Formats: sequence, structure tokens, C-alpha cells
Amino acid sequence: MSTLPQKLMPSVGVPDAASVTFMPVSRSPARAVLDLVQLARRSRGDRALELELLGHFDRQALLAGARLRAAADAGAGVAVGRMLAATARIAGAFAVAAACDDYLAALGDGLPVHDRLRVLDSLDAEIVIARAAISDLVPQDGR
Repeated sequence: MSTLPQKLMPSVGVPDAASVTFMPVSRSPARAVLDLVQLARRSRGDRALELELLGHFDRQALLAGARLRAAADAGAGVAVGRMLAATARIAGAFAVAAACDDYLAALGDGLPVHDRLRVLDSLDAEIVIARAAISDLVPQDGR
């Protein structure tokens, strides 16, 4: 068994995979933000793998915003944007993936810096929303 779930779980505050209980899809407010059906399909219903995928996306999303702002050139921004978009799609965070696509298009279109920053602000907002949804889905310590 991979040790990756154990490494990722602290980033989303989960003590171990066996203790996690996901809320039913129909009652979860995160359902509108994360496509839980897609996530279940990707994980083939394996809850530990779902945690691994959500944890990986959570960590990547946290770092990506700062990396995109610090990207010295468009090439670096494209690499980070593509990585985040792929991770978001796997986790079912399609609004984040779409915002990444918008950012990549802004880079490709050669938009002025202030316009690219506006698109990046929108991406950051989607990241915050998706990370909050993950936090709502995954019980935190002491809850």
C-alpha cells in the first residue's frame, strides 16, 4: 500500500483513512463545487484513494496560486497551470480546471499583465472555494 495517503492526510487534517465518513452526495454542500461522482469513478469507490486524490489536489492548489504569481515567465506559468488543471479534473474540481484554462488562454493570448492578474485572481477564488469544499468533506481533528 502506498504511503502517499498518510503523507497527504495531515494536509487536510485526517488522522487515518478508515475513520473518514463522507457525507451523502445529495446532502453535501460541496457537491456543487466538487464532482463527487467523478471522484468516485476515478477512485473506483476506494475511499482511501478518494482521500489521496483530494489531498493531492488540496496540496497542489495551495501551492499553485503562489507559484503562478511568482512565475518568472509564461512558460513557468503554463507548466503550473497545466499541472493544476489536470489535478483539479482528477479530483472533480472542474471550476478550478476551467479557471486554469482561462489563465492558460490569457497567457497564450499575450494579455497585458493587469489582465492576466485579474484572471489569476479568479483562479485564486476558485481554489479557495474548492479547498473549503474539501475541508467540509473531510472531517477535521476534534470535530
